[in-house]
Amino acid sequence: MHPTAPDQVDLESQLGILLRSGRAAGFSSERFDQCLRLIAQIPSPDSQKAWFDLFYEQWTEFARTPDCLQGPLKESFESRLARLHAQIEQQRRD
Repeated sequence: MHPTAPDQVDLESQLGILLRSGRAAGFSSERFDQCLRLIAQIPSPDSQKAWFDLFYEQWTEFARTPDCLQGPLKESFESRLARLHAQIEQQRRD
C-alpha cells in the first residue's frame, strides 16, 4: 500500500507559511531544505515553477542567517536550486 501524496493545496499552504516565517526570521538551512522538499512534491510543473521563483526571490532577499548566503554553503544551496529548477523546466517541456 502506497502512502497518499499530500495534495497541492496542502503543499502550497505549508510553503506559504514557511515563506512568511522566513521573511520574519530569516531563511535558515533547515527552512531552506523544507521549502525545497515541498516545492519538489508539488504535482503541477507550472505551480512548482511559480513557487520556486517566489521562494528563490524571497530567499535571496530575506536570508538573514549569514551562513545561508556566504561561502561553500551558498554554493551548495545555489547548486541545489539550479538542479531543482532544471527538473521543473524539464517537467514543463515533457
